[in-house]
Amino acid sequence: MLLFLFTVEIVMAVENYSIRQEELRQAVTSAVYTALEMSVTEPEFVEGRVYGNGDEEYLNGRMKECFLNALQVLIKSDSHIRVSIQKADYKKGILDVDTEAEFTYHNGKTGYISYRKTGILNEKGVVR
Repeated sequence: MLLFLFTVEIVMAVENYSIRQEELRQAVTSAVYTALEMSVTEPEFVEGRVYGNGDEEYLNGRMKECFLNALQVLIKSDSHIRVSIQKADYKKGILDVDTEAEFTYHNGKTGYISYRKTGILNEKGVVR
């Protein structure tokens, strides 16, 4: 009976970890793509890129805001997310983020998952 309980606890922990890992991976990837696509479609970014009249620091900050807003909407779990934006450059079409999620297992222990994503726009405006 004790072996059965340990087995169930292990299976639940692995499943919890896998679900949170997949949620973080999908949310970060989607948020990076959303922010980069916005930097190609939003008029303030396009004008800043074409005419050079945009404040680079401001527009890079707007790209970061877009990423954070999209991530906040996409994360549905009760994980605590820490985000470190390594590089944001709307002119070059680069967004590099490092994230870490902290969550609690069923037994009360804390688990951590990290995921890093770099999105780059090519000359056609396609994110890869």
